Amino acid sequence: MNFSTAVLTKGPDGKEVSKSKYEYWEKAKLDGERYTYKLATDIDGDKTETIYNECCGLPLEITRNGDKTSFEYDAKGHVTKKMTPTEVTQLDYDAKSSKVSKVMKYPKAGKAKPQWAQYAYDDKGNLITANNSEGKKVKIVYDH
Repeated sequence: MNFSTAVLTKGPDGKEVSKSKYEYWEKAKLDGERYTYKLATDIDGDKTETIYNECCGLPLEITRNGDKTSFEYDAKGHVTKKMTPTEVTQLDYDAKSSKVSKVMKYPKAGKAKPQWAQYAYDDKGNLITANNSEGKKVKIVYDH
């Protein structure tokens, strides 16, 4: 199923100020429930196409003016990997708090070193330490 709409905005002088088009594609899950499979927008010539996963409506791919960014998720819906034309970012999560515990970013080409950041949390899910590949560290203490 496909739906579309267009919006033309004119200024006080009657001249076109902005022109937008939105297209939606739906698909059916195995149980018959419908979900947004794809959304394409063209806002003043800036084109974006987003493809969503069937499970949770999360974006799998976003293509903007020809540059594609892809995403992978874990069973909880957390982003675990983001791939752009130039770099890859991987994320790990703390098992107890489900908050980000590590971010690793590295270029797809070249010999640049990966960049990373790590985070630790207390039993209440409060951030207690953070450090990164640049050697920066922070420790946070809370008054309870």
